Amino acid sequence: MTVKSLHSLVSICIPCYNAEATIAKTVDSILAQTYSNIEIIVSDNQSSDNTKQVVSTYENQGVRLVEGDERIFGGVDNWDNVLYQGNGEFLCLYHADDLYEPNIIEKEVCFLMANQDVGTVLTLKPPIDENGWKKRDFLERVCLWLLYWFKALKLKKSKVFFA
Repeated sequence: MTVKSLHSLVSICIPCYNAEATIAKTVDSILAQTYSNIEIIVSDNQSSDNTKQVVSTYENQGVRLVEGDERIFGGVDNWDNVLYQGNGEFLCLYHADDLYEPNIIEKEVCFLMANQDVGTVLTLKPPIDENGWKKRDFLERVCLWLLYWFKALKLKKSKVFFA
């Protein structure tokens, strides 16, 4: 697939489970992006907290909530589910517990436009908890990115980036 424009649709795909404490900050950081042609899709994997209610408050800003059903058994299935919902030329797999720099999407799209032979961009950012503190071990996060990168190769989209 050849990227046609710096204004191509970018699908921001956010899988989540019990992310009530962090999802609003994450969505706010995505809505504040300098790159504006985006769709935001949040796939909730049967959360038992108020994640769905928090995400639904963003409906009027174009955030789409996809609710998982009993067929979604864990993180990997939820990641697959949300990625398949994306309609954009670019698919972004973002996390429900991260904050994003205002120009991250613009930078990633520009990089992929300038490097047509590259199909995946990874960024290394530690996740946050409800207080803004780093949650997981950095190496664990990198290993997860690599696992999902290989899974993304199965998708029909040729340009994927993870943050």
